[in-house]
Amino acid sequence: DYLFQVDSDEIWSKEALERMRQDLFDNPDITCLEFRPLQFWHNFETVLVGGHWEAPFMRVFKFEKGATWRSHEPPVLLTPNGRPYNEIKRINATDQFDITFYHYNYLTAEQAKWKGDFFKNYYETAKR
Repeated sequence: DYLFQVDSDEIWSKEALERMRQDLFDNPDITCLEFRPLQFWHNFETVLVGGHWEAPFMRVFKFEKGATWRSHEPPVLLTPNGRPYNEIKRINATDQFDITFYHYNYLTAEQAKWKGDFFKNYYETAKR
């Protein structure tokens, strides 16, 4: 069993989901999948590249009864014994299986400002 964390501004193709399902079936020891999304800037044609824009997002976690969330950002799901699944066997599914998703998080100026403010506040709070 796996838990699939999807944010509302992420779109996954049917083909990516089918491939992911098969790859997890073929590799049941995987405990976390991360992906490098295609992130769009102010339109559907401009994709952000380089630096942190290509950082992978953890989105799929092995799930067992008794697992608990440590945090949403970054997403960390703990085994019933308290060990993060992403520290057991994390695979970059974009590199290994050629799977990605579409992240429409900066399509409008309003979205870009909101995300910028959110993460600025998030990281300033986290430093305290």
